[in-house]
Amino acid sequence: MPVNSIVHRRDPRIRGLFPLMALFTIFISSRVVLDITVIASILTFAACSRILKRTVRLFGSILPFAILIIAIGLLEENVLYALTSALRFAGSVLIISVLVMLFSPEEVEYIGRWLKLPRAMTLIFSMSFRLLPITLSDIREVFYIQRARGVDFKTRNPYRVIMAMKSVIVPMVMISLLRSGELADSMTVRGFGVIKNPSLCAEFHMSRYDWAFMIVSIIAGSLIFAFFAL
Repeated sequence: MPVNSIVHRRDPRIRGLFPLMALFTIFISSRVVLDITVIASILTFAACSRILKRTVRLFGSILPFAILIIAIGLLEENVLYALTSALRFAGSVLIISVLVMLFSPEEVEYIGRWLKLPRAMTLIFSMSFRLLPITLSDIREVFYIQRARGVDFKTRNPYRVIMAMKSVIVPMVMISLLRSGELADSMTVRGFGVIKNPSLCAEFHMSRYDWAFMIVSIIAGSLIFAFFAL
């Protein structure tokens, strides 16, 4: 969804710099304080990007999984490891989700071509970004259709749970196969691979605000890493 924020107006090559540094920091972290600081920083970054409401809603959806990780860790009588694992899981999912909200498929393709990545690989990443909301919409539609047909998704019977999930997975596999065939035909008709270096609809250029944003992102990420990770 296009958002007019101070972050979205920046050059896509440096827009996700701070979240990537935060993701690297939280993966190498072994301190609860650092993990909480990174999550708070990402929420602040989301507020500056005007996507805080969606980010908080997503954070609430992954909270039960984090609680489950803590419960499993408590069974092993290792409270610190349980908290660190839960925060690392929640933080990494949160950061990746923010990154997905920051870029359009066209910008992902542009970044891949700027990095001189193979065009097929760039197309895969770009199409993944484009198809992610479509796939989620398909899952929701199949879920409601199967529930209207009488499938019980609230049952506690393990066998019925598996059968209920099967009623969603099988149609989704068929839909994905049909869509992949349509995409392949569409790429063939459009002559994919005929032109080695096709032009872009819009070129990106670094402004002085982009340079300032890059410097601030590097300083903020380095400070978090220096004060807590080392």
